[in-house]
This record gives sequence, C-alpha cells and structure tokens, in this order.
Amino acid sequence: MLDNIVYSELRSITVNDRGGIELKYLDGAHSDNSVALALAYMALDRVNLPQQEVLPAWIKARKAQKIVDKGGVAIASKRRY
Repeated sequence: MLDNIVYSELRSITVNDRGGIELKYLDGAHSDNSVALALAYMALDRVNLPQQEVLPAWIKARKAQKIVDKGGVAIASKRRY
C-alpha cells in the first residue's frame, strides 16, 4: 500500500518530449520516495539470491570430523539404524 506522499510523487513524474524523465520538486524532495520504490522494484525483479546456503565441502568435512572426534556420533559400522 502506498501512502499519499509516494502516490503524489509517482503522479508528478513526467516524460518530456525528448524522452527524458522529469522529477518534480515536491515537499522538499525530488521524488526521492518514488525513485527509491522504483530502484527496489528493479532490484527485486533482477537480483536472484540463492535459495539455500551452500557450505564448501571442506567446511562440512571439518564440522563432521569435530563431531566424530568429540564422540558425539558413532562410526558408520557401529550404527544400529
């Protein structure tokens, strides 16, 4: 939901005859909120973040070895399940 300030800033943005974007000076800012909204939308649309964390194999092996060394897990041949 947009507040009145962002809505009025979005409505005041115009495109001139040469195709340039003109940002009007409203309430002490040159449509800062609407530009921030546009940048956030572009970033949301274009930036792809990984869906899960990926640890390098050497970190996984080191963590597993620490658990085995502390006696917190049985060696595979001694497991009952």
